[in-house]
Amino acid sequence: MDLQKTIRDAIVAELNRQAGPEPDAPKVDTSETGYAVIAGRIDIDALIMAIEGAVAGGP
Repeated sequence: MDLQKTIRDAIVAELNRQAGPEPDAPKVDTSETGYAVIAGRIDIDALIMAIEGAVAGGP
């Protein structure tokens, strides 16, 4: 398993989760490979937990 891909996938999944349907949710565009365009507030603690879970082998 490629650790960088695992971490990248966890980051993108968490950013997309945070970009939910709420009107004040951040706008996240990951359409360009290797880049993310983010407009709005991101919960850094949630992002860190997602990365930790990915590294530890969690869901």
